[in-house]
Amino acid sequence: MKLSKRTNAIILWIISIGLLVSMVIAFTPGTFFGGNQGPQSGETALEVNGQPISELELSRVQQNPPFNAVQEGPVAEDLERLAFDQLIQTEVLRQAAADVNVSRGEVRAEVNEFREARGVAGTGNDRAYQNLIGGAGYNDATFRDLIRQQLKQEKYLERLVEDTEVTDEEVQTFFAANRAAYTTNPQITARDIVVTDEALANDLYARARAGEDFASLAREFSTERAEQGGALGAAQGEAEPRPVGRVALPTPVADAAFGLQGTGVTRPVQAGGAYHIVKVENFTPPEQRPFEEVQEEVREDAQLAKEAGVQAQALETLRREANVEPRGSYSYSNPPVAYVGEDEIDAVTLAEETYLNQQVQGFLNPNSADIILNFFKPTVLEQLIERELAAQGAGALDGNFVGPPAGVAQSALSFVSRDAEATDAQIREYYDANLGRFTESAVAVATRVNFSDEAAAQSFRQALLDNENVDRGAIDVAADAAGGEVVRLGPVSPGETEEVVDQALFNFESGDFSALNAEGEVEVSSVLTTQPADAQIGSETGGATGGGETGGSETGGALSVEQTYVVLVATRIPERVRPLEEVRSQARDAVLANNREEQRQSWLSGLREEVKVENLLVSAQGGATGGALEGAAPGEGSDAEGEPAGEAAEETSGETPSDETTPAEAEGGESPEGSAGDAGEGAALEEDVDVPNDTELVPAEEGT
Repeated sequence: MKLSKRTNAIILWIISIGLLVSMVIAFTPGTFFGGNQGPQSGETALEVNGQPISELELSRVQQNPPFNAVQEGPVAEDLERLAFDQLIQTEVLRQAAADVNVSRGEVRAEVNEFREARGVAGTGNDRAYQNLIGGAGYNDATFRDLIRQQLKQEKYLERLVEDTEVTDEEVQTFFAANRAAYTTNPQITARDIVVTDEALANDLYARARAGEDFASLAREFSTERAEQGGALGAAQGEAEPRPVGRVALPTPVADAAFGLQGTGVTRPVQAGGAYHIVKVENFTPPEQRPFEEVQEEVREDAQLAKEAGVQAQALETLRREANVEPRGSYSYSNPPVAYVGEDEIDAVTLAEETYLNQQVQGFLNPNSADIILNFFKPTVLEQLIERELAAQGAGALDGNFVGPPAGVAQSALSFVSRDAEATDAQIREYYDANLGRFTESAVAVATRVNFSDEAAAQSFRQALLDNENVDRGAIDVAADAAGGEVVRLGPVSPGETEEVVDQALFNFESGDFSALNAEGEVEVSSVLTTQPADAQIGSETGGATGGGETGGSETGGALSVEQTYVVLVATRIPERVRPLEEVRSQARDAVLANNREEQRQSWLSGLREEVKVENLLVSAQGGATGGALEGAAPGEGSDAEGEPAGEAAEETSGETPSDETTPAEAEGGESPEGSAGDAGEGAALEEDVDVPNDTELVPAEEGT
């Protein structure tokens, strides 16, 4: 079976350090292929099966993130080990593929495809092509050498699996372990208002949230589907929306609409030069597709996973059996950091999973080195131990698992929790215990008018109260007449504005607002008094309070402070608890994810009783890791499963209080090994590593 280039790229990602370093390999002058490929100036730093790797090649790797982030100490040693291992992996693959034949025609076709994809195809673009590859340090000849080496490696990987065939039993197991990858896409029944003016979008959002008929607003204001009341999916001449998928909306708008996971109104979302407000009337969650419907798709995915496993094992063998000899002042070692039964987890694997984790990279700098050593590394090692336990435990399950060890572990964890259910009682209990998660925040679409004189502010406020038709234009006219400065705040939530304004907007019982129309939707506040945040005034000077008269004169020796008088015109919507039936799908997903995680942890706990686990990192530190392991259960904050292939995942969720396990934490989706969403073996962990609440992290400086 000839693998597609996409599949080859996925496999190379699984079995190498990851996409970041692959980009370094592809676009660094001289390449890292060793032997006679590219310049080899400089002393030899390392020999791999007798082939030299120069100091220059090592230096090139270390000039790129993340290897250049820390220059000394244990973290720097880890990064140097990781850089060396990247060169070793690349060299053993080059040596293994050395005898593979690649014709000049194949190289030419690949170069032409490269040029076409980047808009520099044809002889008329030769100079642009030369400039493009020259920026990475290549000329045409050396770039073709690079392409030749990559094609050799692709062919070598293809030969490893040319006789590999997946069995029916393996296909059935793969489906059982990855059912969430084979679901229907979620759909919404919704209406969409599209306008080009941000202020108008904010006003319409406020009116929609206040209960005004959405279809009528769409007919009056929307620039798209106005005659249909904004109905998505409606045929010409119809005004009722039909179920649609994400493709019916621009991506950021779809993210907001589908992110509701139920009914509701999105805030204005900018996309394509316009502002969208979507009212979701019904949400249809993903549904499981039967095996008979997807069996060919499953077979293809299982085949790719099995091939990825064969290739990963072959390259791991090449790496393990390579004769590696450091030269000069350089040293290289790859000691075990943990034993799980008879198998070991080595230092390179731990370094890969730690330093290529994007969250860790965000804090990879000398100031955070201790946090990485005392929290991140021990936490990641516990995740690797669980992954190895799951991979070993898969052999005793009633299934035939395929893929690299990391993929097998993912599938096994999903397999043991495949029968988890969420009862109505559990859903209700979860909903009642997490009402904050299902509460729509209060919101106010507000305009603020500032005055330097309190009398002018009062005059402006009274002018609005005397006007029966208050709109944006009327506010501007009245403010101009009174000498006020108009500031349109747009939609704001509690805590997003200064304290005086925030308290006035969201204290719905204060009586600080008066209605400006019969419906009571638009209100005007009392005159509020604010002052500069850094003002130093005496205790006897009047403070900043809503509506009260405050002195700006010197009192008891206090400094005179220039105050601002503020009048707010706003549509205010109090917070709303979404009813259970509106968010049942969301609550069910959370309960199901929690139940599955409990089953997985129970299975892993049983494996720990059967398999001897020795964590050498803990032993080396005398059992102490700065609290990193003491305060967390094994595997806390991690998940062995990858993201589902395709749009639909069985478990999805919104925001969750910190004391609850979220579907993203507990589930993460169930992905076929070898899919683009599966980092797999040797790549950075997909899941985030939770940071203790009392840990102060120092972000890496820009550019590191």
